[in-house]
Amino acid sequence: MIEAGFPVSSKGEFESVRQIAKEGLDAQVCGLSRIIKKDIDASLDADVDLVHVFVSTSDIQIAHTIKKSYEEIIADSVEAVQYVKDHGRVCLFSAMDATRTSPEFLRSIFGAVEKAGCDIINIPDTVGVASPSSFYRLVKEICDNTHGMTIDVHCHNDFGLAVANSLAAFEAGAREVQVCVNGLGERAGNANLAETVMSLHSIFGAKTSIKTEYLVETARLVERLTDVKISITAPIVGDNAFFMRAAFTAMECWREATPSSRAS
Repeated sequence: MIEAGFPVSSKGEFESVRQIAKEGLDAQVCGLSRIIKKDIDASLDADVDLVHVFVSTSDIQIAHTIKKSYEEIIADSVEAVQYVKDHGRVCLFSAMDATRTSPEFLRSIFGAVEKAGCDIINIPDTVGVASPSSFYRLVKEICDNTHGMTIDVHCHNDFGLAVANSLAAFEAGAREVQVCVNGLGERAGNANLAETVMSLHSIFGAKTSIKTEYLVETARLVERLTDVKISITAPIVGDNAFFMRAAFTAMECWREATPSSRAS
């Protein structure tokens, strides 16, 4: 799945998302929307496969943004999910700032959108304040209390824990993890694609559809296009990590070619 952008935010963003959706990619193309009809319409008009609707659910964000009651937020969320489903699209629902949201309210809103026909629910650590152990417990509780919906997570890296929290969520039962090439994202960024995928494959023995042979090439392409440099010590794709892999590979090839060297 590729979240291509936020179509309602500008004409340029809308056109970018529409063009990506037209490419015929071997992936679902997703558009981001608030739980507002004009946002959803923009995503639908961009012809995305999946609409990701979100709303603030923590008390601090509710007080400073939407300023509605819990009951109003649930009703608006259900209406948004139903609107997406009535238009024949896959719906992903996010409770923004979930890790600072009342557990009772989180259970209520997820239960309501599940009944409304939502396909995927997202648990975002919007300001990156979760620890792996606390995030594991939160995700497991939600997994244990929802039925038929895929659980998805979105982790920010404010304390350097985005990948760790994403992996803890996987252990707890989440089956979708939102990532970004080179960990790019607002503030300190989001969970790093290469680190998350290679950890899932190599440490957990999990399977994804990511073609891992292109991770380094993709990271360097994004580095060039964004002019945001990759640290030489970056895991998986950094120059040092890449050099050490090459050195170990060369050493193993040399050992296999000269078996007598081990005896000497």
